[in-house]
Amino acid sequence: MVLQVDSDAAYLVRPEARSQAGGYHYLGNKTRTQFNGSILVLAKTIKNVMASAAEAKVGALYMNEQEAVSIRQCLIEMGHPQPPTPMKTDNSTAQGILTGTIKQKRS
Repeated sequence: MVLQVDSDAAYLVRPEARSQAGGYHYLGNKTRTQFNGSILVLAKTIKNVMASAAEAKVGALYMNEQEAVSIRQCLIEMGHPQPPTPMKTDNSTAQGILTGTIKQKRS
């Protein structure tokens, strides 16, 4: 049983130019071919105003990882060792910012 997280964000959909973070936390196998039901579904407003859709996605990934830390710890204490938690995002720019392959540039 490996904790896995799918993360997403909707840019500028909330009042006062806020964005919405979403996440789906579930257990699966190491190869990501078998999945179980959800453990946690995240739907929160990002409190800060984001400058771009990629920035909103990075914020959503951060919020999802904050939630995943306690779930990981519980799984470890129950005898299910956890590798680094796979985080999935649908935005290549956000992925690049987090992995260091793209540098964010402000105008």
